[in-house]
Amino acid sequence: MGLLWSMAPPRGDADRDAFRSRDPQAEAAFEVRLTASAGDAGINTTLRRRWLLPGVTHRPLALASDGLIGDLYLPAGDRTNRPVLVFGGSEGGNAQKWTAALLASHGHPALSLAYFGEPGLPPTLNDVPLEYFTRAARLLGGRTGTVAVVGYSRGTEAALLLAQRHPDLIGGVVVYAPTDLVYGGYPEKSRPAWTDAGRAVPLGRIAVDRVSGPVLAITGGEDRLWDSTGAAGAWLPGFPACSSCTIRRPVMASAPFRICPPAPIWLRRAAARGRRIRLPALTAGRAC
Repeated sequence: MGLLWSMAPPRGDADRDAFRSRDPQAEAAFEVRLTASAGDAGINTTLRRRWLLPGVTHRPLALASDGLIGDLYLPAGDRTNRPVLVFGGSEGGNAQKWTAALLASHGHPALSLAYFGEPGLPPTLNDVPLEYFTRAARLLGGRTGTVAVVGYSRGTEAALLLAQRHPDLIGGVVVYAPTDLVYGGYPEKSRPAWTDAGRAVPLGRIAVDRVSGPVLAITGGEDRLWDSTGAAGAWLPGFPACSSCTIRRPVMASAPFRICPPAPIWLRRAAARGRRIRLPALTAGRAC
């Protein structure tokens, strides 16, 4: 991975510029050309990065027919890994469609879910019912199966609330740039962000004592939007004790709020300053 994160643009400022592939809708794959040389000797190779492998099936989901808005991706073949429900944060809409496509390409049935900011859904992050997420999880996992959830930013509140309130349905959690608190709505902070059984989910610390699966929190040490690393650490005392469970907390020491591949600027900047970097730093704690 060092060859990838240490890449610098041929022109421009390595601290300000970053590689971004084109919209996967327009470019289903892209090439990364690697060249290494020492003296007169050299070698090069080309990697082809695909968003969606052949054989993965895709079905858009609509409110009228499915009761929710999103995109369902199913892997090729009969053998599959745990289903994954994935959703974004305060940006709204169906922001994680291609994350779901990648997950399905690796054998996970995956559903990217829009929960506000689409026609027929709440226009803002206000009064979003948690029942909407459980409906999606049951559609994805069937009546008896469990699913994992992946949430980003404000979506980490929903991910943790679901795992806490539905341990029989949610069997694993991944949270990017998480919080340990329930905040008010956005942009209308006076209204709740989430409801459950028609009642506002109270503001404050998110309980995690009923979470029944593994938890992975990915945080940035230089997150200036909120203290995601501190939030992940705050969960540790709250998880139920068990001898065979862990919570993993990769802390990317120089990372900002947004963590996205490839060629992250923060790693290049840290390396240029001579800072030592450990990827990832895993902290074991109590979780079930």
